[in-house]
Amino acid sequence: MAWTSPDNLKSQKNSGSQSAPNLSPPRHNGYIGSSILKDYAAPNRPIEEDLTDLSHALKNFALLVKGDSPIPLGANEEIAIALLGKNGAKLAFLPKDSQALNAQGQLIDRWGTALWFHASTRERIDIRSAGPDKKLWTIDDVHRRYDGYFLKPEELNPRSLNDALSTKPDR
Repeated sequence: MAWTSPDNLKSQKNSGSQSAPNLSPPRHNGYIGSSILKDYAAPNRPIEEDLTDLSHALKNFALLVKGDSPIPLGANEEIAIALLGKNGAKLAFLPKDSQALNAQGQLIDRWGTALWFHASTRERIDIRSAGPDKKLWTIDDVHRRYDGYFLKPEELNPRSLNDALSTKPDR
């Protein structure tokens, strides 16, 4: 049976559907995160969509795992380990062979470079890709803020914290 969103329950009830709805989230290869990241790093998509999908995966993971600390406020590897099942709910959200992971267990971008995460709170996690040059902190990096805003090249590497605060849009 296909997954039914709560919004569709009313229409099924009104249409006289007798079968019980499937309230489980959709899964791809048995993993919820794989469904969200099914097009991750596909050649016909921009990196911005990859980072947005990964952000959505992290938010969905946090909703399912719940608790005080569903997503570790640490390094890439700690976040990846939680997504692989070492979390309070023991929920494996991604398979070890996910296209979003490398052999070292790090979340990676489409160029195979480990992503950089900055978590100011559990709900506010920025994600940064090193870009095609595979070097962090260069002009081709792609940085997605927790609120969905992508930093422009001139905002990527400010000379000082004052520069960063003065160019950051109000959101």
